[in-house]
Amino acid sequence: MTQLELESTFHGLTDSGHRVFCKVDDGGEVKQYFFDISNPRRTIEVSQGSSETLQQMAPFVKLGIEHILTGYDHLAFLLGLILLGGSIRRLIAIVSSFTVAHSVTLTLATLDVLVLPTRFVESAIALSICYIALENIFVREINGRWKITFFFGLIHGFGFSNILREMQLPTKGLLTSLFSFNAGVEIGQVVIITLLCPLIFFVARQTWHKSVVRRGLSSDRRVGNDVVPGTNELGGQTLKYRIRGKPLETDELFPCLRLISGV
Repeated sequence: MTQLELESTFHGLTDSGHRVFCKVDDGGEVKQYFFDISNPRRTIEVSQGSSETLQQMAPFVKLGIEHILTGYDHLAFLLGLILLGGSIRRLIAIVSSFTVAHSVTLTLATLDVLVLPTRFVESAIALSICYIALENIFVREINGRWKITFFFGLIHGFGFSNILREMQLPTKGLLTSLFSFNAGVEIGQVVIITLLCPLIFFVARQTWHKSVVRRGLSSDRRVGNDVVPGTNELGGQTLKYRIRGKPLETDELFPCLRLISGV
């Protein structure tokens, strides 16, 4: 058994958030690893077995979790979907529809079967946030939301695929990386919903629930002398920047975080 000692110092040349993707060809078997500021060194055993498969899966599962937890556009869309509450069956249908839809297009795009322009995808994701927020505000009774969730979930799947496509992953081991990343996204999604559902079910039983959702979290409201944007404004701002091909800046996201936290 041979061991390789690898170290990355790129984060010292760029920034603390820099991540290096490494591919090692071990006699035709391609192994994949991540290096970042918290894990700058790795000892790689050049051998075959199930442990190597798990080593390949782990960083992609972590990447999927990080992607959903730090993707404000995906989080805003998911939050908008479940804000109105409803039965457990209704929420399961919505979440399942989103999961199936984005898994389909994530797979198709990562395998280069069907790829859409990045700017179009990112703009459509922002538009999905606007649509759900407006539906929360103006539609009295929302039935069959899983259907529109499935449609927009297809768009979000293309968005999820961008990070994997940018890595130019090798064909060998691609399905393992894809499965692991998608599993990470699902784990992060389950964590978010598990944390939010008790609060949403509690609030849904209150008489003021719908007015708070429609006039508070979905639309703009005034906090002191400031007008704090809701999910509709967040979607609108994101759409504007995505059409221009630019990311939404952190200082423009902060008011939305203030709204959700109640600060």
